[in-house]
Amino acid sequence: MSKPSFKLPSFGDHALGIVASSVAINCMALAFPLLMMQMYDRIIPHQSVSTLSLFVMGVFVAALAEVGLRYCRSYLTIWTSSKFEHVAMKELASRFMQEPLHAYELRGNGAITQIFKSISLLKSHQSGQSFQQLLDLPFSAFYIAIVYALSWKMGLALSAAVILYALLVFTANSYFASWVKASQEADLRRGNFLNETLRHIHMVKSMTMEALMLRRHHRLQGQCAKSVTDLSFTIERGNAMGIVFGAMVAVA
Repeated sequence: MSKPSFKLPSFGDHALGIVASSVAINCMALAFPLLMMQMYDRIIPHQSVSTLSLFVMGVFVAALAEVGLRYCRSYLTIWTSSKFEHVAMKELASRFMQEPLHAYELRGNGAITQIFKSISLLKSHQSGQSFQQLLDLPFSAFYIAIVYALSWKMGLALSAAVILYALLVFTANSYFASWVKASQEADLRRGNFLNETLRHIHMVKSMTMEALMLRRHHRLQGQCAKSVTDLSFTIERGNAMGIVFGAMVAVA
C-alpha cells in the first residue's frame, strides 16, 4: 500500500513579508553610519546643532522601526517553523504507528529517537540566527557598494577583509560536517545502550553487572562530550572571528 502524501509547511506563505522586513531592516541599519558621515562632514565643521538634533531624532525613529521589524520577522519565521515541526512530528508518528513491527524493531530505539531529533534541528535551522543571517547576506554586497561609492580605497579594504574572513571560516569549518556526523553517531550509540540496558535491567542486576554497565556508559558519555565540545568549539570559533573582523572593519 502506498504511503499517503502530505505537504510540509514552508516559508512560501510568508515569503513576501519576511523578505520585505529584511529589506527594511537593512535599510534602517544604514541610518547610524549615515549619521556619522554627516556628523564628520557637515555638522561638526559648521557646528550645526539643529541639524544634529534632527538627525538624532531620525536615527532614533529608525532604530525603533528596526526593532519592530526584527520582532515581526522573528515572529513569522518562528510561527512557520513551529507549524513545520508540528506537521512533521505528527506525520512521522503516524507513519511509525503504521509501520510493520519487524521493520520498526530493525531500526532500534536510538535511531528512531534521532529521527525525531532531526525534525527539531530542522525547525531550529529555519527559525534560528543562521537563517536570518542568510536573509541579510545579500545586503552585504549593497553595503560594500555604498562604501565603494564613498571611497574606493575603503571599499577595497573591506572587500579584502570579507574575502579573508570567508577563507578563514571555510578552512576552520572544513571538518564541520564530519564532527556533526560523529556527534550524532556517539549520541545514537549512547541512546541505544541506555534503551537496551533499561529494557534488561533485571538481567543486569541479577548478574551483578552494574559496575560494567556504568563503565561502558562513562566511555560512551565521554565520546559524546568530546564530539559536542569539538562541534561547539568550531561554532564559537567562527563567531569569534566574525566579532574580531567586525571590530577591525569598524576601526578602519
